[in-house]
Amino acid sequence: MIKITITQHLLMHNCIIASLKRVSVSILLLLSATAISMTALPANLQAEAQAPLVKLTLSDSIISALKNNPLILSLEIAPALAKQDKNFTKGRLDTIITTEASVGRDKSPATSSILGSTFETRDRKASLTIEKTFLSGTTAALKLEASRIESNSRATTLNPAWQSRLFVELRQPLLKGAWSGRPAEEIKVKDLVTRAEKYRYRDKLEKEIFKIVKSYWELKYAAIQKKIRKENLLLARKLLGEARAMVKAGQKAQDDLNQTKAQLASRQDQLQQAKNDYNIKLTNLQTLTGLAGDLLKSSVILLTDTPQIDSFNPAADQLLKTALRDRSDFVAAELRLKAEKLRVEIAENQTLPELELRAQAGLEGLAGVPRDTDFGTGISSQFAGESGDSFDRLASGDFPNYTIGVTLSRSLENRKARSRLETARLKLRQASLNALSLKQQIIAEVKNALSGLNSARQRIKASKMAVKHMELALNGATEKFKEGLLSTRDLLEFQSDLIESRLGLKRALIDYEIATAETRYASGQLGKYFGIEFG
Repeated sequence: MIKITITQHLLMHNCIIASLKRVSVSILLLLSATAISMTALPANLQAEAQAPLVKLTLSDSIISALKNNPLILSLEIAPALAKQDKNFTKGRLDTIITTEASVGRDKSPATSSILGSTFETRDRKASLTIEKTFLSGTTAALKLEASRIESNSRATTLNPAWQSRLFVELRQPLLKGAWSGRPAEEIKVKDLVTRAEKYRYRDKLEKEIFKIVKSYWELKYAAIQKKIRKENLLLARKLLGEARAMVKAGQKAQDDLNQTKAQLASRQDQLQQAKNDYNIKLTNLQTLTGLAGDLLKSSVILLTDTPQIDSFNPAADQLLKTALRDRSDFVAAELRLKAEKLRVEIAENQTLPELELRAQAGLEGLAGVPRDTDFGTGISSQFAGESGDSFDRLASGDFPNYTIGVTLSRSLENRKARSRLETARLKLRQASLNALSLKQQIIAEVKNALSGLNSARQRIKASKMAVKHMELALNGATEKFKEGLLSTRDLLEFQSDLIESRLGLKRALIDYEIATAETRYASGQLGKYFGIEFG
C-alpha cells in the first residue's frame, strides 16, 4: 500500500475530518433583520435558517476523501498488485528444498541358473535436495541420497547393502536465458512497472484532489449565489410593499406595480435555480469526499475558505520544465517505456537456441553385510558395515565422480519466440508514441492553465471596477426613485445589474482559485502543495 501522510501544511486549518462528526453543531442565529424581512421569508427558508451549522474547510474535504472515498481507496490496489507481481517474479530465485522417500519391491521370474527361478529385490530410498536459481540464471543443486537394497540374488555379495551419495549440480544457460534473458532482467522490468504504477496512482490521486478542489469552490460559488439571490428577493419584496403604498397614495400607476410583481417572480425563479444548483454541487462534493449523507442533509454547510488572490505567478518556461520533471503521469510513461525496451531485449534473447552447460561432482559411499556366494566373498568384506559406515566412506572422499557436458535444443520454426519478439516491439512503439503524445498534452495543459490563470486575474480587476461603478449608479438611481424621478422597474433593473456585477466578481475569484489548482496540477505540484507524501 502506498503510504500517504498529511503534513502540517495541510493540517493548519481549524477543523479536520476526524473531528467533523464530533463537532459541536451550533444553531444559526435567527435573522435579526426587520420584521418585514423575517415575515417575508417562506416557511422552507425559515426552516433552513434554523438548521444546525457545520463548518467545512478545503483541507477537511481532501482529508475526508483520502479516508472515505471508495474510488480513491481503490486506486491503491493497482500499485499493490504490481508489487505482488514483482514478488511473484522474484519467486524464481526462491530456495527450494525437496525431500523424497520411497519403499519398493520387485519380484520377477528368472531363468538363470545363477539367479534362480525368481529374482526379488526390496529397497528403501530417501533423498534431500536444496536447489536455488541465481540472478545470472545459474541453477545450483545440492543433493544427498541414501538407500537400502536387499536381494535374493546368489550373485550379490552385500546383502543388504547401504548406498549413500552426495553431489552438487550446476546448470548455466549460455544463450537463451543468459545475458539479457537472465532472471535479473525480468526483475528489472517488474521493478520499473511497479514504480510506474506508483506514479500512475499518484497522478490519479492528484486528479481526484483537483476534482475536490474544483467541487469545493463550485459549491462555494453556489452558496454565494444562493445568498445573493435571496437578498435580491428580499429587496424586491420590500420594493413591492413600497410600490403598493405609492399606488394606493396615487404616486405610482398600477402598471408600475405590475412590473414590480413581474420582477419579483423573476427573482423567485432565479433563487430557485440557485438553490437547485447549490444542491447539485453539494451532492457532488459529498460524493467526492465520502462525507456522511445524513450529516450534510440535516445541516447547513458553511465553507469557511474564502477565494483570494495570492502571489502565484509562475513563468511559463520554468513551469513547463517543472511539469516535464514532476508530472506523475509523465514519469510513469517514461518508466513504462524503459520497461518495454527491456522486454524487447528479453524477447530477442528468447529467439536464441537453448545451450546449457551442465556440471556435476559428487562422492559415494557403500556398506553392507558380506555374504558368501557361489563365486566367493570377493572384495565385499572391505565394505562390511551398516548404514552409518556408508556415510563414513562417503565422507572419506575415496569414491569421487564428476560429469560435465552441454545440452543444445532449438525449435525449428521458432514461431512462438518470434511472435513474442514482434509483440514486444509493437508494445515498445506504442509506449514511445504514448509518451510523446503525453508530453505534447502536458505542454498544452500548462499553456492552457496559465492562460486561464491570467484570464481570471484580469477578470477580477475588471469585475471590481464594474461593481464599483454599478454601486455608484445604484446610489444615484435610489435618490432619483425617492424623488419620484425613477420608476420601480428601473430601480429594480439597477439592483439586478449590481447583483450580476457582484456575482461576476465572485465567479472570477472562484475561477482564479480553480485555475491556480489546475496550474499546480498541470505542473505536477498539486499533491506537494497540499502536503501529500508518497512512501
